[in-house]
Amino acid sequence: MAVAVEGLAQLSRAFARAEDDLRQDLKAELLIAGIPVKDAAEELAHSSIPGIGRPRPQSWGNMRLGASRHVVYLAPKKRQTRVASRKRPKFGPLLHDRAMVPALDRNVSQVIARVEFFLGTVARDWGKGG
Repeated sequence: MAVAVEGLAQLSRAFARAEDDLRQDLKAELLIAGIPVKDAAEELAHSSIPGIGRPRPQSWGNMRLGASRHVVYLAPKKRQTRVASRKRPKFGPLLHDRAMVPALDRNVSQVIARVEFFLGTVARDWGKGG
């Protein structure tokens, strides 16, 4: 399941024409909105996937958030190696199904509320002329 923001591509283009600060603010707000999902995904990965164990710096359960012009994404911090992919070839789908999707499901309303609040603030500021 994904949170779809209708018109995100158009909004990104509009922000591209706006000040650099505003575009940076949008990216920062989108990443901040994703933090509860990231935290929940880490918790779920460590608690529900055998072999990950307790949190530690180089754990497969640690997540990172990223953003492009069209999407905010969640991915494991640790990069896949050939050895790891041979040991657990179905680990990616397992991580997705047991940690990432449930984390989004738990936090979707919080993500939507954060983004809507930011967009409302921007709209009010633009309406006031800055």
